[in-house]
Parts: sequence; C-alpha cells; structure tokens
Amino acid sequence: MKKVTKLLIFIIFGLKAFAYMQVAPLIFDKRIDEGATEEFYITNQTDQEVGYRIYKEKSDNGLDMTPYMDFYPKSLKLKSGQSEKVKVYIEAPKDSEIGEYTTIMGIKEINIPETKKSGGRVVLYTDLKLELAGYVGNLKPEIAIRDIVQNGELIFEISNTGKTRIKVEAYLESDNEKETKYIDSFRLLKGSKKSLNQKIDIKNLKNPKLVIRDMEGNKLLEKGIGKQ
Repeated sequence: MKKVTKLLIFIIFGLKAFAYMQVAPLIFDKRIDEGATEEFYITNQTDQEVGYRIYKEKSDNGLDMTPYMDFYPKSLKLKSGQSEKVKVYIEAPKDSEIGEYTTIMGIKEINIPETKKSGGRVVLYTDLKLELAGYVGNLKPEIAIRDIVQNGELIFEISNTGKTRIKVEAYLESDNEKETKYIDSFRLLKGSKKSLNQKIDIKNLKNPKLVIRDMEGNKLLEKGIGKQ
C-alpha cells in the first residue's frame, strides 16, 4: 500500500499541467476584398521555453478564406514571459462572392528538447484553434435593441440582424449626466442575440438612452430607453 501511495504522489507531482499561452486579439472581423492585416500577439505564460507552430485550416462555417490567408512567422520560440507577434494578411479576389468568410488560425505548442533531464515529467501541449472571420463587400453592421424598464431599472436585449458577426460596446447616456457609462461588450454571430446580465438603475436619469458603438468607437445605434 505504501508503494502505491508513493507512486501516486510521484505521478501527481511529475505531471505538468497544460502549457498555457495568451493570444490577443482573438478576432479579425475585417473586409478582405480590399486586403486586411491584423497582428496577433502570443505570450508564453509558462515557466519554461516553449515552441509554437502557426498553421491554417478550413473552418466549417461560412465561405472559406483559407486560400487567401498568409501569415508570418510560421513558428516561434518564446522564453517564459516573452511575447511575439504573428502578422496575418488576408486578401480575397475582387470577384469573390459577397458575404462572410471564415478560416482557422492554429497555434500549436511544440516540444523543445531540453539540455537537462526532465525528471520524468509528462508534458501536455496545447493546440489552440481560433476561428477568424472576414467579409467581402460593403457590409455594414446591423443591430437591433429591445429595452425593458422595470421599477426604474433597465434590462435590454441586443440582436445582430446583419450579414456578418460583430463585436460592439453598449453605453448609457443621459441629459443630466456628463460622463457616459460603459455597460458591457457583446460578441454577436449572424442572427444571434444576447441579453444584458446586469441591472442598471435609471430612476434619476433625464432622457436616458442606449448607445451602441463598434470597437473603433463609431456610433452604430442610439435608442431612447422606453421608446419604441
């Protein structure tokens, strides 16, 4: 029994958890028939040096932009805490079908041979797959919001009625408050909707209104609260 206990302790302490990476940003969401670039930063948050292989593959959603995607570098070697960028460029042919396109950008941790013995550690490597979306054509974000006022508090629902996925931010403005109040951000796929998961006290606000902006700060929609 003692031998079994010692063996279990050895396995528990010898097992290294999933190596962890941080990637930012996590979205692309750009017009690709005019050519679009994004820089993705990868950070090694483990306590050892890690290698990464960058690759692409077809997604199962929407039109495919994998053939139009290029990126550099194809691999990285990062020390603990180190960050490096991967530059992605996507350009679709001018005669491409109008609509939303997707692809997968994969980031796979790979083994770097150690100069010292690992002490029997079992290392598990992460294979992260990010679905990136872009679009062809002059497609503008289209959203709708429905608000509900109950006992002076606001609950609202936001819907993506457009042809591409979007990420937006919601703000609360009023005539008697100088500062705009940030409410939340929403990532919405085509045809999807989300509800606010917090309540906001609007009892003392004069002419309160919801303002929806894209991630560049452009106003997409403004709606007076309680107005249809």
